[in-house]
Amino acid sequence: MIYDGHFHLRRKRLAFTETASTWRGCVVSRSNEENPACLAFARQFGHRCALFSGRGKQQAHWLLDLIEHRQAVAYKHLELSTADDTGHLMDLCRVSAAAGVPMVLHLSRHDTGRFDERDAERHLAAIVERFSDLKLLVSHLGGENFRTVLHWARRHKNIFIDTSCLSETAARANIGSATDLLTLIKDTVDVEQLVYGSDACWSASEQRASDDLGRVERIFSGAEMEKIKCANGVKLLNDFL
Repeated sequence: MIYDGHFHLRRKRLAFTETASTWRGCVVSRSNEENPACLAFARQFGHRCALFSGRGKQQAHWLLDLIEHRQAVAYKHLELSTADDTGHLMDLCRVSAAAGVPMVLHLSRHDTGRFDERDAERHLAAIVERFSDLKLLVSHLGGENFRTVLHWARRHKNIFIDTSCLSETAARANIGSATDLLTLIKDTVDVEQLVYGSDACWSASEQRASDDLGRVERIFSGAEMEKIKCANGVKLLNDFL
């Protein structure tokens, strides 16, 4: 079985039928508008969901209530945060930590811009120092902030990394290749801190897995792969409920 810790629904068609009964994972919402569909999908088919934490008091209260009742986890794009978001970010951390629920963080951009390393460092430091028991899953290995994330993950075992966007992250972090990226990860953090993620839409997740996991399998052993592609994600994202 594969546990996909980071997959999406198609933007233009948010009604789905389950096609892979052995496939489980965490559906990740990309906007406030997608949140209801992702939550409904997760509930209908037995997945977990990470809901986008955007602006708006009504959305914020709704999300905090779901986290408090352990029905969802927060997905926070720190590169989109402003000074006005600090209070809400701390609320998300506080409620998640109290409920024993992990939190998903995004610390990179997908366009030509870059999320400043100093800002990524500042956010991670504030969260870890105030909420040392909170488990954090960083999307796409941190993107351009890969080295910062790796530095913090080496020091704090409650920081986990999803393996999606290997080639994109290698390029944004100025690392030679996805293989070089994975080798650096293997040499720096525990295998228990790695969670497979496809960053693909549900219908394409299986094909993406065969491509991405092939790269990972060249670096990690069979026993390590069982943890990365299933056990770690289940333990982090599934077993808290």
